[in-house]
Amino acid sequence: TDAALRSALSSLPYRPTVFIISQRASSLMHADRIILLEDGRISASGTHESLMQSSKEYAEIYHLQFSEKKGGAA
Repeated sequence: TDAALRSALSSLPYRPTVFIISQRASSLMHADRIILLEDGRISASGTHESLMQSSKEYAEIYHLQFSEKKGGAA
Protein backbone atom coordinates (compact mmCIF):
# COMPACT_ATOMS: atom_id res chain seq x y z
CA THR A 1 0.00 0.00 0.00
CA ASP A 2 2.80 2.39 0.92
CA ALA A 3 4.68 1.82 -2.34
CA ALA A 4 1.47 2.12 -4.36
CA LEU A 5 0.67 5.45 -2.72
CA ARG A 6 4.16 6.83 -3.41
CA SER A 7 3.97 5.64 -7.01
CA ALA A 8 0.57 7.25 -7.54
CA LEU A 9 1.75 10.54 -6.07
CA SER A 10 4.91 10.60 -8.17
CA SER A 11 2.93 10.00 -11.36
CA LEU A 12 0.79 13.11 -10.88
CA PRO A 13 1.50 15.99 -13.28
CA TYR A 14 1.77 18.35 -10.27
CA ARG A 15 3.30 18.15 -6.77
CA PRO A 16 0.60 18.34 -4.12
CA THR A 17 1.39 18.95 -0.48
CA VAL A 18 0.90 15.63 1.28
CA PHE A 19 1.12 14.94 5.00
CA ILE A 20 2.04 11.38 5.90
CA ILE A 21 1.88 10.34 9.53
CA SER A 22 3.83 7.18 10.14
CA GLN A 23 6.01 5.36 12.61
CA ARG A 24 7.77 3.55 9.77
CA ALA A 25 10.98 5.17 8.55
CA SER A 26 10.62 3.42 5.19
CA SER A 27 7.37 5.35 4.62
CA LEU A 28 9.11 8.67 5.17
CA MET A 29 12.56 8.27 3.64
CA HIS A 30 11.64 9.98 0.36
CA ALA A 31 9.79 12.90 1.90
CA ASP A 32 10.97 16.45 1.24
CA ARG A 33 10.76 17.11 4.97
CA ILE A 34 10.38 14.81 7.96
CA ILE A 35 9.27 16.16 11.32
CA LEU A 36 10.14 14.02 14.33
CA LEU A 37 7.84 14.47 17.32
CA GLU A 38 8.78 13.58 20.86
CA ASP A 39 6.25 14.02 23.65
CA GLY A 40 4.09 16.12 21.31
CA ARG A 41 6.90 18.53 20.43
CA ILE A 42 9.12 18.83 17.38
CA SER A 43 12.49 17.35 18.31
CA ALA A 44 14.03 17.37 14.82
CA SER A 45 13.20 18.11 11.22
CA GLY A 46 14.85 17.71 7.84
CA THR A 47 15.41 15.18 5.09
CA HIS A 48 16.14 11.54 5.81
CA GLU A 49 19.83 12.11 5.06
CA SER A 50 20.14 15.17 7.30
CA LEU A 51 18.26 13.51 10.16
CA MET A 52 20.49 10.44 9.97
CA GLN A 53 23.40 12.77 10.67
CA SER A 54 21.82 15.21 13.12
CA SER A 55 19.20 13.26 15.10
CA LYS A 56 20.26 10.39 17.34
CA GLU A 57 16.60 9.48 17.89
CA TYR A 58 15.76 9.30 14.17
CA ALA A 59 18.89 7.27 13.41
CA GLU A 60 18.01 4.83 16.23
CA ILE A 61 14.46 4.40 14.89
CA TYR A 62 15.78 3.79 11.38
CA HIS A 63 18.40 1.26 12.46
CA LEU A 64 15.99 -0.60 14.74
CA GLN A 65 13.36 -0.91 12.02
CA PHE A 66 15.75 -1.98 9.30
CA SER A 67 17.59 -4.50 11.50
CA GLU A 68 14.17 -6.04 12.31
CA LYS A 69 13.35 -6.35 8.61
CA LYS A 70 16.58 -8.26 8.02
CA GLY A 71 15.83 -10.58 10.93
CA GLY A 72 18.57 -9.18 13.18
CA ALA A 73 18.25 -8.56 16.86
CA ALA A 74 17.98 -4.97 17.94
